[in-house]
Amino acid sequence: VLFYTVFFGANDASLPTARQHLPIEEYESNMRQIVNNIRSSPSNQSTDSNSTSNQQQQQDQPPIILFTPPPVSAKAWDHYCTVTSPRPLSPRSNDNCREYGKVVQQIAKDMDCAVVDTFSLLGGDQDDVDVDDEEYYAKYFVDGLHLNNEGNAIVYRGLMETLKEHHHELLPMVDGDGRYGSSGVPLEEKLWSELC
Repeated sequence: VLFYTVFFGANDASLPTARQHLPIEEYESNMRQIVNNIRSSPSNQSTDSNSTSNQQQQQDQPPIILFTPPPVSAKAWDHYCTVTSPRPLSPRSNDNCREYGKVVQQIAKDMDCAVVDTFSLLGGDQDDVDVDDEEYYAKYFVDGLHLNNEGNAIVYRGLMETLKEHHHELLPMVDGDGRYGSSGVPLEEKLWSELC
């Protein structure tokens, strides 16, 4: 394992009337437990008897990268739930997503994890964007909640930037066509350009 990613919260941050809603305190507790579970996993335990300190063991483990919940187009999601694919409403708001994202950022700080702020990457923090602007969010979401190709590409670039800033040794190898370079993680299979 090179690194772990934890990307929860889009459903948890739904409004309290939604069946998927998870109170923010429980969400925080669960996220902290997930990080602790990863760190205490037998596959992450050092077998070196000289490595006794908890801090040293943590440094020897693969890093954990947390993702904030993305923004949501509540209007587009409500339309999807009522017209496109009828189902019970599952109300959402960017304010809730923002608050859950702040929790993720605090957990990352407290537990020494890197964080990808998908809320900001996808424009949730833009003052000039109307939170109900379906056209703006249609660039990134299939239905107002789930990422489309462009949304996923932006999140991927955010992950690469986070790796570059915090764990540059884990970036994909870029020299030698991604296979035979001198730094980074080599690609194991054919390059996408060889498959197309």
